[in-house]
Amino acid sequence: MLVDKAVMLVLGIESASDQCGCALATDSGIIAEARLALPRRHAEALAPQMRFVCEQAGVALGDVDVVAVDCGPGLYTGLRAGIATAKAAAAALGVGVVPVGSLEALAFGARPRPGETVLSVLDARRGEVFWAWYRCVDVPPASPAAAPSDTTRPGGASAAGRVPSPAGGSDLHPPSGVAGAGGHPGGFADPSVGDAGGLVSLTVPRVGPPEALVAELIGSPPTPAPPEGEVATPANIPPPGEPPQPALVATGVSGDILVVGDGALRYADVLAVSPRVVMAGPELRFPLPGAVALLGRERALAGGTIPPEQVEALYLRPPDSRPQP
Repeated sequence: MLVDKAVMLVLGIESASDQCGCALATDSGIIAEARLALPRRHAEALAPQMRFVCEQAGVALGDVDVVAVDCGPGLYTGLRAGIATAKAAAAALGVGVVPVGSLEALAFGARPRPGETVLSVLDARRGEVFWAWYRCVDVPPASPAAAPSDTTRPGGASAAGRVPSPAGGSDLHPPSGVAGAGGHPGGFADPSVGDAGGLVSLTVPRVGPPEALVAELIGSPPTPAPPEGEVATPANIPPPGEPPQPALVATGVSGDILVVGDGALRYADVLAVSPRVVMAGPELRFPLPGAVALLGRERALAGGTIPPEQVEALYLRPPDSRPQP
């Protein structure tokens, strides 16, 4: 369904993590945003946040043309609250919904530079993380994050080093299988899928223990085939005169790998397996509602809205609590 409007007002709803929030976006960028970083308050906070951002922007909720919502992966209860709120709002307004992935919104909020690789990692609890890889192929549109300087990465990470991990938080479990989404071999996505805001998805979202992600960083997982007519370059052959480096999944992409998300902060000491791995600071620990709104607006302009009843969450695993038989 294509929204044919010169100026489209998009309401973005984000609730996949301990933070929940709402934002309004137009062709001018983010015009209002509200965030609350308190666990288990999503259901009661989202409706007041929607009213607040409308008041701050000087618009009515009825002016909203599209609702964008974080569809996961993320925490079960938070996702349910956000998606239920988005469905109810869209149905009441008679507008379509754009699902946006939490890991993609997290990467987008980091404002990656063209050619840079971003690894989004969210804490999935139970000693596991959700993660996905992205590459910036173009300059993204105005994002809700403040523009970084030439030398400092968003969240306090710089090209010269990493932000140290917080105290504690090494809840490691023995390696186990990694759950993924989609049907791509090895969990790798078609590079043409999920291209929005200058980002290309390199992998589908998945869940597993931090060791599984470390194995991906230092191992040799399957990689997408090179474009026709191009020759694949060996991943672990260092330039002349330089010592060998771990065979990172994103080798072949120049520069550092920016790792963002609360899962990255919790397991920073585990994931820092190479000088190329740059850990972002706490400012980038959660997906931003503004990023959800901007990505949703871009997809809505391309005809990417769906009816509210078709929106589904991407959980990747069963909920923590199950009903008793």
